[in-house]
Amino acid sequence: MIGTGIFSAILDSISITMAIWEYRDAPARIMALFALVGIILLGGVIWISWRLFEQDRALENERVRERLESASVLICREMDRTLANWERILDGYLKGAAVSAPPGAVVAAFDRAGISRHLGPPLLFQSVASPDPPSDIFAAAEAMEFRQKDYKKASVLYRDLAQSPDRLVRAGALMRLARCLRGEHRASEALPVYAKLAELGDTPVAGAPAALLAHHERIVLYQALGDDQNRERETESLAAALQSGSFRIDRETYEFYRESLPGQAVSPNEGMNLALAEAVASIRSRWLEAQGSYPARIAMPVPGHCFLAVVRNTPEGAGALIAGSDELISSMDASLHELRVLIQVIDAQGQAIWGERPGKDVPQVLKTSFQTGLPWSVLVASSDGAADRSVGASRRKLLLAAVMLITFALAAAGYAIFRSVTKEVRVAQLQSDFVAAVSHEFRTPLAAMCHLTESLEDDRVDDVRRPAFYHAMAKESRRLKEMVENLLDFARMESGREVYRKEELEMVDLVRGTVLAFQEQHAGDSRPIDLELPAAGMHVLGDGEALARAVRNLLDNAVKYSPASSPIRLSLSADGAKIAIAVADQGAGIAKAEQREIFRKFVRGSSSRSLNVKGTGIGLAMVRHIVDGHGGKITVTSEPGRGSRFTIELPLKARRIEPRRPPRPQSS
Repeated sequence: MIGTGIFSAILDSISITMAIWEYRDAPARIMALFALVGIILLGGVIWISWRLFEQDRALENERVRERLESASVLICREMDRTLANWERILDGYLKGAAVSAPPGAVVAAFDRAGISRHLGPPLLFQSVASPDPPSDIFAAAEAMEFRQKDYKKASVLYRDLAQSPDRLVRAGALMRLARCLRGEHRASEALPVYAKLAELGDTPVAGAPAALLAHHERIVLYQALGDDQNRERETESLAAALQSGSFRIDRETYEFYRESLPGQAVSPNEGMNLALAEAVASIRSRWLEAQGSYPARIAMPVPGHCFLAVVRNTPEGAGALIAGSDELISSMDASLHELRVLIQVIDAQGQAIWGERPGKDVPQVLKTSFQTGLPWSVLVASSDGAADRSVGASRRKLLLAAVMLITFALAAAGYAIFRSVTKEVRVAQLQSDFVAAVSHEFRTPLAAMCHLTESLEDDRVDDVRRPAFYHAMAKESRRLKEMVENLLDFARMESGREVYRKEELEMVDLVRGTVLAFQEQHAGDSRPIDLELPAAGMHVLGDGEALARAVRNLLDNAVKYSPASSPIRLSLSADGAKIAIAVADQGAGIAKAEQREIFRKFVRGSSSRSLNVKGTGIGLAMVRHIVDGHGGKITVTSEPGRGSRFTIELPLKARRIEPRRPPRPQSS
């Protein structure tokens, strides 16, 4: 499809080029021929490169797939060997042999009554039955305690029952005796009762082992008595006992007592031990549901973890070796690194139980459970695609570099030609506009001078009007001279030959004089100029004539682009080590996109065309040259329809202050 697209693009380009060849002149034909040759050459290189890319990539993918197939066979064989070793360990444990559990694994034997024994990390909880003594044994004492609120008589009855040889009865009596003592506010006497209750160990009472209940209640009593030292010691002891799996309790009981010990540090292995206990309980529950028949190898996800297990049935019950999926894979770490592969284990439901699924672009091979003989599927992917494709990549990089070089050369040449032609056309247009504007500007005073001269030459002017004609001719001559001098000065500025005769200037006087001269020159204009000038004291080092011309150009711009009778504001201010000369009008404004361009030569804003304002386009460019030559800068703030504000910033000249001499002492 790529090759077809390339040829289609080439044919379209040829058609367009032939049309240009037929209807354009010689320069356009040369450009069209150049474009046609470049397109054909580029298309041919791209097509050949694409074909080479495709062939090299196909061979490379085949090599990688063969390597992954071999790696998957080795990995599945290693998994099967590890699981067989786990089964041998489990068989030996169930037969009573001395075995060692794999690191992080639990080996447990269980039956319908519960877990009989286990090897490995502690099981923090397990499914247990908690038998209670007959309720009528404590009926009389509880009636005395709850109905009559006679704690003393109830305590006597509980003490008698606490002597029973039945551990269940004794545990229940001790718990109730301590409760009565606490009801009588005899908390200190209840502590030794709970100590006796703790000696009964795993004897169930109130749904929990007697020792667990006794430890917890002693913590509550110590807190009530304000004995923080013994409370902290008892809390640490109970937390350690819970995390070591010392009590045969269910999960709800474990979580209740664990949450009742705030502030105790969580063991690093507590999360894994909880998950292992959950996995053991889940396997036993499934085994009970399956009526004693259960698969030998299973993958079992637990929230936050994933475990793999081997199960064996025995005449008495069953046994299981359970380990995290990492334990199965860890034995293959060296092999995986050497084979340069990553693996993901997927259960029968399609859920990933270990590893992360590689990206779609990564070479990979999937071995299903039917192919492997394992209870899960194995996805094998390359861990270092760069190494797999290093040889082909180097070739493709070289070819790509050549294509990019040719493409860049063609693009650069085309861009250079386009920029050159565009620039020449733009410059020619600007120059044409400039010549037309200058011609128009010159024509006005010349026409006036010719008219006045012809009138004087033909003696059509009487003696009364003759001085006025001479005055008008002089005015137009000065105007023409000023225009010529402006053009010559701008030419010197552009070529860098303008030399400024700098001297210390008092800017208040310079600006005021410039404004007065401007108003005199534009005596017929009704626009008022509002001046905001300080008293004096603003000195700069500069060329007075050049700076006056810059201010005059800004005023002239404001007059041209503002409505009749709208005021023009000129202000002079100082800010730190610089002064600012600002000229603001209420004219048409300047678009944001044009505010940088208007300071270039021959460039005039769009408002000059809409308002039919005449000009040469060098006024603001001349201002920029003058300001740059004085170490300052010029900025413009404007919005279309809301006027413009041009600001010239110049550095202030530091005034040297002569130190005052101390008065000479008078001689006595």
